[in-house]
This record gives sequence, structure tokens and C-alpha cells, in this order.
Amino acid sequence: MIKIWLLGNLRIEFEGQDLYLPYQKAAALLAYLAVSGKAHNRRKLAALLWGNVDDSRAQNSLRNALFVIRRETAPVELLRTERDLVSLARSA
Repeated sequence: MIKIWLLGNLRIEFEGQDLYLPYQKAAALLAYLAVSGKAHNRRKLAALLWGNVDDSRAQNSLRNALFVIRRETAPVELLRTERDLVSLARSA
């Protein structure tokens, strides 16, 4: 189970332990997906978080953030990705 505190400093707890994500934008992505509760288009997520860089770099940064989240929450499948959509898994 995941718990996210948004007031004050962003804090993420995963399976009873504080979750440290080495990149702020990976943590922001996880928080955004949790708060929205729905699937989002990859391009829109990349533009939202990395709008100040070109599209290919933004897409690459999104892939890296997704990789970091998966690595830090393994073996639990916290993310659900389908073609161009990203969301939290229903079990999260």
C-alpha cells in the first residue's frame, strides 16, 4: 500500500517504509498519478513535468522516472502502463 503526504514536504510511504525516490520529478509523478486516480497520456505527463525541454528529451526523462519508480517499489507492480497511458495499479 502507498501513502502520500502532500502538505509540507512531500512524503511517500510504501508498504510501511518511507520511500526515497532519488529524483524530485519521479516523486512528483507518483504523487500526481495518485491524486488524479486515473490514467494519463505519456506525452501529456512528459509535457507537464518536463515542458522546458524538447519532446524527445521529455519522453526520455519520463521513461527514466517510471524506471526509478518501478525499481524502488519492486517486486510490487505499482505502475500500470498501456501503450501511451500511465496510471497507478488498482491495487496501489
